[in-house]
Amino acid sequence: MRSTATQITALRAVRRSRRLSLQQVATLAEIDIGHLSRVERGEAGLSVAALARLARVLGLTELERDLELYAMTPETRVPGLAGQQRTRRLHDKTTPPA
Repeated sequence: MRSTATQITALRAVRRSRRLSLQQVATLAEIDIGHLSRVERGEAGLSVAALARLARVLGLTELERDLELYAMTPETRVPGLAGQQRTRRLHDKTTPPA
């Protein structure tokens, strides 16, 4: 398992590889720029919901999908409910009308 410092360095590397500034990512992910800077330096952490938003902004779709099951939002107060609703919505869109 990688250390936290390595994971944080990886977040910064992904952001830089996408040619996104800290300000752009902070704004798009709705995270305070100072806090995001501290996260990248390994001095602070993120909530699951904030990490999911960061994953979305950075295009880390696999991480975003995994975290979606645990992110607490007003619509999904029960862990796992978001994934069930998404599956149901996808099924509803692909099921032909009777």
